[in-house]
Amino acid sequence: MLVIGIIYCHCNFHLALSYNYHAWYIAAIMCTSLAAPTMGYISFDPDTTSPYNYQTTATYGCAVGYGLFGGDTIRQCESGSDSTGRWTGTPQICEGTYLIYMYAVAV
Repeated sequence: MLVIGIIYCHCNFHLALSYNYHAWYIAAIMCTSLAAPTMGYISFDPDTTSPYNYQTTATYGCAVGYGLFGGDTIRQCESGSDSTGRWTGTPQICEGTYLIYMYAVAV
């Protein structure tokens, strides 16, 4: 399937126009769900459920005592090479951060 172009509208999503086997197709550009990292979460803007609209942003976060490592903190749903959507960047992981507490004891 060859994507001919993207139809822009004021409707919070974009449509891909494609031509295949002598027929035209129009499909909404949507991204599939992302897996939250172990001991972490993902918040979406706008706050919706999967599938996610074009230009939805995904922001990674971690539980207390864990920090983000290895990927992009913010990812965005964009148009892929065909009429589907894809997320920019790479996923994050949450790793434990070690806190050392020192206590002073009065004698």
